[in-house]
Amino acid sequence: MKAIETLNGNWRSPGGAVKFNTVTPSVTGRWFSGNQTWPWDTWKQAFAMAHFNPDIAKENIRAVFSWQIQPGDRRASAGCGLCPRPDSVEP
Repeated sequence: MKAIETLNGNWRSPGGAVKFNTVTPSVTGRWFSGNQTWPWDTWKQAFAMAHFNPDIAKENIRAVFSWQIQPGDRRASAGCGLCPRPDSVEP
């Protein structure tokens, strides 16, 4: 039950550069709060949330993929397929 409460409590609505609902690893750690969506955590959060909050789980994945670098992107030198943090680069 605590995990469910934590994941739901770490949900963040779209805002600023983030266009989808997302879940942050923490709401108190300065590196994790705000619009800090981390791909490594997102996959695990979405897997767990798919069982009790599937809509937010899907949005969490969409939030990460919306930042994925595509071929021809001016950021492609960082590597196609890379998902940078929204606050680290412009889309």
